[in-house]
Amino acid sequence: MLHKKCAIYTRKSSAEGLEQDFNSLDAQREACEAFIQSQRHEGWQCKEARYDDGAYSGGTLNRPALSQLLDDITKGDVQVIVVYKVDRLTRALADFAKLIELFDKHEVSFISVTQQFNTTSSMGRLTLNVLLSFAQFEREITGERIRDKLAASKKKGMWMGGHVPLGYDVEDRQLLVNPVDMKTVQLIFSQYLLLGSMKALKQYLDTEGITSKIKINQKGDTTGGNPLSRGGLYKMLNNPIYRGLIRHKDKTYTGMHKSIIDEATWNDAQTLLAKNNRAASHGLRAKHPSLLAGKIFDDQGCSMSPSHAVKKGKRYRYYTSQAILKQTPEKAGSLPRIPAAEVESAVIRTLTALLSSPLQLSKAITATVEEMGICKRKAAGLIKKITDHPEALRSLLDKLILSDKKIMLSISLSALRAALDLKPPETNSAFEILEKIQIQRCQGEAKLIITDKISGDLQSVNPPLIKAIARGHAWNQMLMKNEVASIKELASREGISVRYICRLLPLAKLAPDIVENILDGYQHPSLTVNALCDLAPASWSKQHQTLASQSYS
Repeated sequence: MLHKKCAIYTRKSSAEGLEQDFNSLDAQREACEAFIQSQRHEGWQCKEARYDDGAYSGGTLNRPALSQLLDDITKGDVQVIVVYKVDRLTRALADFAKLIELFDKHEVSFISVTQQFNTTSSMGRLTLNVLLSFAQFEREITGERIRDKLAASKKKGMWMGGHVPLGYDVEDRQLLVNPVDMKTVQLIFSQYLLLGSMKALKQYLDTEGITSKIKINQKGDTTGGNPLSRGGLYKMLNNPIYRGLIRHKDKTYTGMHKSIIDEATWNDAQTLLAKNNRAASHGLRAKHPSLLAGKIFDDQGCSMSPSHAVKKGKRYRYYTSQAILKQTPEKAGSLPRIPAAEVESAVIRTLTALLSSPLQLSKAITATVEEMGICKRKAAGLIKKITDHPEALRSLLDKLILSDKKIMLSISLSALRAALDLKPPETNSAFEILEKIQIQRCQGEAKLIITDKISGDLQSVNPPLIKAIARGHAWNQMLMKNEVASIKELASREGISVRYICRLLPLAKLAPDIVENILDGYQHPSLTVNALCDLAPASWSKQHQTLASQSYS
């Protein structure tokens, strides 16, 4: 007679009752052994090895005893699998299909002692699938019922179990304040607000010897009494339990327990946590912070994220297009990666140049003559602030778009006016600075060089001023080269008055940088042709002094 090795598999979803001398797993095994005994005439023999999964859900195959059983099947040590009910093996239809495929591959029979069927026939398979469909349905309905009960209970503010937070004890499934631990929690909140950082808080708690709560479980094992970790402190400071609330997913409800932390302290702690988290996410607390994180984009609209590489022990920072990081280089812009220090320095230089130029600054912020008197004093202080603390530029910068040919800075008008102690603008708009750049390679690294300003809202070319300067230079050349004998002859040839020519001729003696600013459109908006003519007779230094005096008086 051919003997068949029979393996009994048992499972129970919860741990309740498993500590008893005779539990649910024993009852299942006893029933299966009796069934195997009834089949001794068929050569069935029960394996002594036990395959028991206590406190494991039937919704997953990740169970230690089941894994061992499947290994033994693969080795050929099992010919028949016996279970009390089919849902002991699994409650998921898809998982059962995988198991049956494995059983068929190794010619293993599957038996449920309370549900008679034969897996080798099509009718038997249909019966199994129907049974499993109902088992899966039952599991899903049970899960929904538990989740609904949990949500309803928490909405009423009830404590529904889990890790008991420091500062509380549990009695009759209710949270009760522990007077001793309560003081520890209050100390942690107050010291965090006082010290301002998680690092300093942990150092203080370690120095004071403050540890996690010591707990003793039902078996008598002791846990806790360890230094509080930074992760544990973050959870504690974010836990609304201490404010007297119960959290369920993304909502909070008024709890049935007493609060430990008052509303003002709680709100201050959340504000500080949010501030520190923003600084950490932008890398602003690093030795070399990524100043442009979240604000820099390539010319295809992809965000450029901080990244780094280490070569020969030295750390190199970059801004890299997200298209590259996501393995889609075809979506990246014309400059997918740039050394961070290069572009950060370029931004600082551009902002410093703006603040250093009265003409450009006055046009940028649309300032009145009275306001420019304030700006002149404040701009120098703002330059020093950005130079000493580069992270200050983040509040001024709305957005930066970078390509291999140009760089565009979008500056917040309201932020800049506020930094210069001016009243807010009527609309919270932004203005743009657009500059040409060149990318040069030096020892394999890309160097970003600003070559010239090209266009943008800062520029406002004044054609009458340019025409007047051009005429002044042209008429001066005609007189210098004796193309005309006199101003009177020039006036007759041009068909204009002698007085007008005499008025414009001195414009040929304007300082070159003043002319360059006018050609680029960076002159003060109040500058007129008449005012420009009044400047011309003076020396270049006197022209600059007069122009500055007119702009800021």
